[in-house]
Amino acid sequence: MKNPNIHIRAKIKALLKDQGKSAEKLAFESEVSKAFVYGYLAGAKNHEDVGIRTLAKLAEGLDVSLKDLLP
Repeated sequence: MKNPNIHIRAKIKALLKDQGKSAEKLAFESEVSKAFVYGYLAGAKNHEDVGIRTLAKLAEGLDVSLKDLLP
């Protein structure tokens, strides 16, 4: 897969919609900065290199496992 971030972003957006959460609430629950969450979901170039720890925190904020987010 050329760019897994596309898949991961789509999965996060779908989970947010299903759970009725906002990006702001995800940032708070996952202890990741709000600016990062908004930038990542918008596809900002400076947020393309996401570390596995950050993805794990986002998964935790969504109440899913990291494996569920990965392609």
